[in-house]
Amino acid sequence: LDIKTGDASGGDNVSIGQSTFAGSPDIFFGFNAVTKGVSIEGGNGNDVISVNALTAPSLSIDSGALPDVINIATSDNVVINGNVSADLNDGGGTVNVGQNSHTLVVDGSMDVDGGSGNDFVTLDGLTVGNVSGDLNVQTGLGNDQVTVGSNSAVSVSHGSLNINTGDSTTGNAVTIGANSTVTVSGNTDITSGSGNTLDNT
Repeated sequence: LDIKTGDASGGDNVSIGQSTFAGSPDIFFGFNAVTKGVSIEGGNGNDVISVNALTAPSLSIDSGALPDVINIATSDNVVINGNVSADLNDGGGTVNVGQNSHTLVVDGSMDVDGGSGNDFVTLDGLTVGNVSGDLNVQTGLGNDQVTVGSNSAVSVSHGSLNINTGDSTTGNAVTIGANSTVTVSGNTDITSGSGNTLDNT
């Protein structure tokens, strides 16, 4: 499944999830399962990309330039049998994973990337490396916030956790396991560049 939205002055909205057709009785269109990888690419504009109720071999999201929002497993569960990548590109933006008691399970690795701009990454209800793989977060230049395990547990079952917040002007903030358990089977490495970094681990 390959989705390319192109550029838009105001931004695009892409949503994968369950739907219900109101009737008597209601008709429910359930979980989406695909046999090939899912790729979503946004253009210039303030895009909102939401992925829920999906099982797929891989998931790649590239939101394009300008501040964007990437939501994964925020209204239903997602299972990826391979690797996941979520890239905000330049301009900053927000990545939300595993909100509202929903979960994302990734058999392989997961990469979350942000370019220049202020990035806000919140990871909850997440299992990475269910078979084997690392959780990598790299936010780049900007005043960034990375929060892991604020509302529900995060596990890197067979791999390592790597966070690199890059340079900042006023400061970055990294918070791990504030309200829920974060378990990493391998190494945990947190790196920040110039600027003040608040490290809550």
